[in-house]
Amino acid sequence: MIPAAPVINTYTSRERPARRIGSLASGAGYLAPDQVRKFFLAGWKEHVPLTFLTDKHCSYKSGLNTTSQDTFSFDEHGKIVMTPKTLPAEGELNMTFEEWFQAWSRLLPLIQQYRPEEYGLWVKHYSRILHHETRSEYWQLWLAYDVEVRRRSTCQDIDPQELHLHIWNDLELRYLEKKVEARVEAKMELVMKKLNLSSSTRNSNSRHHPYSRHTNKTESNDSFPKNAQSYRCLLCGALGHNPRSCKATALCNGKPLHLPKPSTPNEIRRDREGRVYCFAWNGKKAQCNEDTCNREHACSLCGHQAHNAQSCLTVA
Repeated sequence: MIPAAPVINTYTSRERPARRIGSLASGAGYLAPDQVRKFFLAGWKEHVPLTFLTDKHCSYKSGLNTTSQDTFSFDEHGKIVMTPKTLPAEGELNMTFEEWFQAWSRLLPLIQQYRPEEYGLWVKHYSRILHHETRSEYWQLWLAYDVEVRRRSTCQDIDPQELHLHIWNDLELRYLEKKVEARVEAKMELVMKKLNLSSSTRNSNSRHHPYSRHTNKTESNDSFPKNAQSYRCLLCGALGHNPRSCKATALCNGKPLHLPKPSTPNEIRRDREGRVYCFAWNGKKAQCNEDTCNREHACSLCGHQAHNAQSCLTVA
């Protein structure tokens, strides 16, 4: 008679898996590091950066080099307990989509195993980002949103399947500010390169300098005078000229002017709804010194109230 197979204890998410006779491994794919699993065993009360779940970090080689990340503390009964050390989050906000996708392919099984009651909620959160039509265009913004929702979920009772508009709006403002700063810096570098090129060409004695024709055009171009700064025209958005001398009939990117040119010279420029804009607020300092200013403190290039003409992405 063949003896009966030994009884194997029922497996729970917080125990070592019970042996299943005849079960074979699916392959040599990279496993989530032990230091990450310890956070889920402890209840997922600490933020787990996705950088620790990428293919590169989960490779067999890096797994061999992993050092202990545990610390000792006392529980409410005075007993010594071992808790996983907080993982550094450096680089998580700079992940590529491919790295993020790799990490989530390991994070979801961890959630399903250790927090099965939340699995469906996180699948919806993940799917919203993965399939959103703006994901590629605004990847850094979606990545920051994902990190913030996961970070807050460890200490707040928020529902990850919902779209948290307050988080999104705050992150969007920071994202736009950084994007504007980067574009302004790039514009300034381009202007300075053209000015330096113009100066070096004037000091050259060679008439057949390969850049001479381009430099002459730069010297005569009113858009790049000698005192060109990052100041943007309040009417057309171009750099380097005073709005009082602006004769543009469209924005510098070809779109219609938000403040069309009036029919008479002495008439004040207004938008299509008849509103008059404060040019002091739209200037480089974005500051209006009039206590009773009755003009619009909004962008004179697009009408948005969250920024002025100097920070407008419409023409950046």
